Amino acid sequence: MITVEKIYIVQVRMSSPNHTDKGAEEVSEKVSMIFYTFPKEIRQQIQACRQRFKGPIYKETIAYPPKTSDASFSRLYLCNEQQKATIEQRILDADAALKEINEILGAKADFLPLDASEIGRGALYEQIADSIKYKVLDQAFKKLESVVLDENTVLTPRTKARLRSMTDQLAALNILEDEDVAAKIASIRQ
Repeated sequence: MITVEKIYIVQVRMSSPNHTDKGAEEVSEKVSMIFYTFPKEIRQQIQACRQRFKGPIYKETIAYPPKTSDASFSRLYLCNEQQKATIEQRILDADAALKEINEILGAKADFLPLDASEIGRGALYEQIADSIKYKVLDQAFKKLESVVLDENTVLTPRTKARLRSMTDQLAALNILEDEDVAAKIASIRQ
């Protein structure tokens, strides 16, 4: 029996720069006027803040299905307990940054726990494991390609240490502790 740690679906919610004070006012059949709550400069600050925090938060997760999938539904973002703690800290930082712009702004994350026993028994486990494998291989080969395929690259001790650090980061993505993923990471480490 596979022991599976607690897995969560993550949804990040941050204040939008496009918040309006009142509904759109129709000027004509083809034109509407929108009255934003904040002036353009503040909206740009909000958007920059969202970009600064949201991407790195979602990078802590495993996306299902992977980007190359032809699935017709929205993606799920999954994390384990350790990743959840990191995401919660980043959400606190994002919330503070948004509140610096305006006190009515904020950020939060919802974590919906998945039934670990069902994940371990069913097809969802295989699909999540496949998503992890894709992300591991995609990140590994992008980094390796940029470092190793460069003819001018000399694998110094520092470069080797960074590649080992990268494999440690890849190992953290193995939230289901899948043996195939662990074997691939060990192979990359060699």
